[in-house]
Amino acid sequence: MTLSWPSSRNSFHPAWLLLPLPPLLGILWATFNEFSRVHPALVLRLLLAGVVVVPVLWWRASPAGDRPRRIMKELRVQLPGFLLATLVPSLMTWGIEREWAVWMLFGYPFGCFLMGASAFGSEFEQRTLASLLAQPKSRGAVFREKMAVLAGLLFLATANLVLLLPPLASSGDQGSNGYEIILVALFAFCGGPLFSLLSRSTLAGLVFSVTVPPILYLAATLGLQGIARVRFPEEALPLEWTTWLLAGGIPVYLLTTLVLGWHQFRDLQLREGGAGGRAESKLHPLSLPLDLLLARIFPVASATGQLIRKELRLQVVPWLVASLMIGLWALWLGLRFVATSEEGLRILNEVGSLTLLAGLLGGLLVISTGAACIAEERELGTLEWQLTQPASLARQWRIKLGVTTAVSLGLGVALPGVLLRLGFGREELRNGWGEPELWPLLIYSGLLLFLLALSIYASSICRNTMRATAAAVGIGAGMAGIIGLIILFLGNHLDDRISRNPWESYLPMAPPAWAPTLEFNRVLAGSLAGVLAAVFLTTLVLLAGRNFRRLVVPSHQIFRQLAGLGIGLAVAITAAGLGNIQLTILQQRAWLAEQQQEVRKLLVAELRSHAPADARISHFYQHFGVPTNAAPEVLVEAILAVRGWTASSEVTQLLRSSPGVNPTLAVRYGLTPDISQTNSPSIKSDRTAPRR
Repeated sequence: MTLSWPSSRNSFHPAWLLLPLPPLLGILWATFNEFSRVHPALVLRLLLAGVVVVPVLWWRASPAGDRPRRIMKELRVQLPGFLLATLVPSLMTWGIEREWAVWMLFGYPFGCFLMGASAFGSEFEQRTLASLLAQPKSRGAVFREKMAVLAGLLFLATANLVLLLPPLASSGDQGSNGYEIILVALFAFCGGPLFSLLSRSTLAGLVFSVTVPPILYLAATLGLQGIARVRFPEEALPLEWTTWLLAGGIPVYLLTTLVLGWHQFRDLQLREGGAGGRAESKLHPLSLPLDLLLARIFPVASATGQLIRKELRLQVVPWLVASLMIGLWALWLGLRFVATSEEGLRILNEVGSLTLLAGLLGGLLVISTGAACIAEERELGTLEWQLTQPASLARQWRIKLGVTTAVSLGLGVALPGVLLRLGFGREELRNGWGEPELWPLLIYSGLLLFLLALSIYASSICRNTMRATAAAVGIGAGMAGIIGLIILFLGNHLDDRISRNPWESYLPMAPPAWAPTLEFNRVLAGSLAGVLAAVFLTTLVLLAGRNFRRLVVPSHQIFRQLAGLGIGLAVAITAAGLGNIQLTILQQRAWLAEQQQEVRKLLVAELRSHAPADARISHFYQHFGVPTNAAPEVLVEAILAVRGWTASSEVTQLLRSSPGVNPTLAVRYGLTPDISQTNSPSIKSDRTAPRR
């Protein structure tokens, strides 16, 4: 065997080496942390990563045979989806907040459906379908080999997610059920290849494999509801019917799509028109009417009008997803009209669930629109002659950026909002959403802009739309991981700074000369986050505009850009966080000084409320070494200096106690039982009364 360092060209990519990192870091953390232990799931996840990485390294470092090379080619194609399905859910175990960790789970289904669509869709995008069909092997053997690689990767991704659930369950988090995870893998395995072969596009196959099952389910449910309403108008359709529909329909759907996928590949014929015949207008379900309208508005000689029309025709997947969204909305309205059961109506009228679905589809529209901005032209081979047009590159970039932003916001934000408003009344939406708050709206808007800018940048460095979509999700997950780790570090640093001034110890402090209020800190933190987000998004767009001028962006330039973005983001967030922590410490010191003054006043008032002849008061002066003629303020400072801030409640308990005083407190303050069980009135009356 000839040993050589694996190269990134051909079938090996250095990203394979990222697979063992999450479980390896978890094992190292548990080993060197005395409060943690190595969970067996971490070891099993490390072994699963080795099942993929070790053979790839071995085959790449040695003269591999034909079959290993074909498997390596399939593995290289499935690399983006496999990394998304395994690495993104692994971020949940890195101390990320529960609300954010749940979103990491969406990396698994997205990665699985991406792998299912990439199995055959990548052959169209990379123009390798002719060489695949020309191999001296039967189509059945090629199909079985590709599906076997897909099944193996789906199994490893599913096993990795299942092994993630026990550590999360032990820490209090709840994961998905096992059968739901397996169903996601099965739907991706059976539906992805069929729809990518039918649409001849990876991204369209991904969209269809995700949306067709719920559309079929809603259509079947609508049919059952309609039949039940016609045949039995006085009776409600039991929910058990829909359960049986799922139980019987899922196996039929999986088997049908698997068989149809094989028949589609067996009878597949090559045709011109690019990856999937993108010259056909039927793949632009909404852009054709808009294109005809723009043709009437702009004259033929208008360069701006022609560029706008060209940009709108590039957005294939956004129009497709928008059409599917409108179809789902129509089916939902039909179900609401024919539904008879109260439980079914309650589910169909759940504003929160439907808003979440609309938000997910809107996010997909935003990402796919930005991903098609530049990568679609590279995939179609039109970017080279586009850069030679008489219009300046700056003007072309402004038009491209403006059209992409308008389409993404129009289809990804305005369209879901309009459909929800048409489906629900204003009062229903207000009751479901609650009163609108400023910060959630700002966060949601910032997240959409972040997805758009990130997808535009990913489009500028990738050769096709599918890679750009996967790259946008991967880069976003990496940036989210960086932000999560920095926030975790800053949180621990803040806790450490605050714990240096525990309430139990006596650290007299004066209020700082200037201390911000809590509301000021919140507004400042939000303002800093907004400024950093604006700078980051602007940098992404500027880098995308620079990459737009190049047909192929070198890998070293991409590495420098991503490294610069990551390092700059980490430094900026750390600096802003440390500054905000310092302001928080000042605010906490001011609050603590205020509380100390309040405790002093209460304790002085408590001592003054008792008669000077009280034996306990006199004993306190003697026990803490304070002259008896000193003011109560001096005694309070002496007590707090010795016993700490808990002395306030303890002294109050001693002075207000009944004869059953706590003996522990009496010993702590040097009181004898006789002294501790007396109060000022009883002492005076007992000493003045004559003894018998």
